[in-house]
Amino acid sequence: MKMNWYYRMILTYTPIFFVAISSMIFIFFLVLNNATRDKYIETNKAILKRTVYNSDANLMLIERNVVGEMLTDPVFQHFFSDRPKSALDDYMLQKKLIELKSSLPLGNTIYLYHEADRRVISDSGSYGLDDFGDREFLLHHYGTDTVGQWHAPRMFAYGALDDRGQEVISLIKFYEDGNETRGAVVTNVYLQSLLDYLNSFGERDHKPVRLAAVGNLQAGGAVSPVVVQSEYTGWTYVYEGVHDNRYEVLSLISSAWMVILVVIIILTLVGFTVVTHMHYKPIQSIMAKVSQYANRRSGELGIRRVSNEFAFIETALDQLLKRALDYESLNREDNLLRQQRLFHELLAGHQLMTDEQFRRRLGELGLPCVYDRLSVMVSEIDNYADFTAKYKLQDQHLLKFVIENAFHDLGKQNDTFVWHAWIEPHRIAFVLHLVHGSHPQQAKTGKAFAEEFQTWIETPQIHVILESEIKYGSILREKEEEMFVRIVTAPPDAFDAVYDDEVEAYMRLGGQQMMEEKLAAYRRQAGK
Repeated sequence: MKMNWYYRMILTYTPIFFVAISSMIFIFFLVLNNATRDKYIETNKAILKRTVYNSDANLMLIERNVVGEMLTDPVFQHFFSDRPKSALDDYMLQKKLIELKSSLPLGNTIYLYHEADRRVISDSGSYGLDDFGDREFLLHHYGTDTVGQWHAPRMFAYGALDDRGQEVISLIKFYEDGNETRGAVVTNVYLQSLLDYLNSFGERDHKPVRLAAVGNLQAGGAVSPVVVQSEYTGWTYVYEGVHDNRYEVLSLISSAWMVILVVIIILTLVGFTVVTHMHYKPIQSIMAKVSQYANRRSGELGIRRVSNEFAFIETALDQLLKRALDYESLNREDNLLRQQRLFHELLAGHQLMTDEQFRRRLGELGLPCVYDRLSVMVSEIDNYADFTAKYKLQDQHLLKFVIENAFHDLGKQNDTFVWHAWIEPHRIAFVLHLVHGSHPQQAKTGKAFAEEFQTWIETPQIHVILESEIKYGSILREKEEEMFVRIVTAPPDAFDAVYDDEVEAYMRLGGQQMMEEKLAAYRRQAGK
């Protein structure tokens, strides 16, 4: 006898019933352990207070030592003076910074800033202010009233292009000579070093203490976290340790809790039954229609009817998604063909449009339609008959593809949209959408684009034999043939990735050395 959907849904809710029972048991033990958990949290809070107090003492020690050295050490005072500095002075100052850095209790780095010279020096080197990686933070706080307080965690790196920055907390102190501020000393303590110290008194594989957002506690989902605020920095520290079951004491079983659990179970059963009775009919109606359609199609095709309605629905959805992807792919290809057709008809003069019509048509094709003026550039392949006779058809297409992409890359580098069309087999026309703007790239004219493209096309001839050509020539020629096959046969969606991988492999086999030697030989040959 076939089971109807009413009983199917009843059985479907059975796992939910067991989950509900398990939840009740969990709540039961949670209530029993409440008193022990509160005591555990209280103990952890006392430990965290002592740890935060010790970390504040370390930060105060760092502040005191740095200020003391800045005020008493003649090497530091000489740096902030107007007297000329030599390389020896910088060396002695860096030595002092290394000694000071090593004497402080937490991992840190220190740098000095001289306002008049616009120069920064640290234990790792000397930097001009414009090339200094921490320039934005220094100038933002220099001369403000935030001196004397530790700043919230931030990313720090010495180099402007250095992507290996670390999170630090920073203290900035101004060096003043009378009423004149001559510079500043910035002390950066690595945040990881501070957190390692805070968690050094617990288990090695678990670090529960963290620094919450300054002025905005975000406990990260923990239940009743232990929170302590530093009196020195004003920061909030959070302990998110796991409740330790070793200190739990089970309470006596309460008859009241048992009655509550029984009532919850009975209400759960009643609720499952009522909800199932309310909602099974629409689902059963849908399944009946699916079954009727499946039986009719099975009879028409002469195959066995579908016994699993869900499998039938899954198959139908898969086919629907596949058709949607196929339609999307066809639409994308058709859009490219319509673009090329429009460009070719416009350049050949077969179609005339007003400026408004052209902008609207570009918008329909999903292309940029912002421009002040249009510039057309025509490029031809010289001696085209010799070219077609010498090279295979696939090589000819590859050269044309390179020409198209080279000019499009030139447009992208200058924030200019470019479209093209081959108006004849040997002649291609590029159209640039030029826009007046504040960037220097946007002020470039069509003539400038043509000259830059011509410079790229002209290949310099080198009249010397290079060592790299003798060493790697045969290997690289074989690699070029292999590259051509893999790039041409690559799927469209993986073309860029295959191209980048093949170029990288080509460079590793000796292409990089050959390129550098050719460049050096060309410069010697041209007298540059």
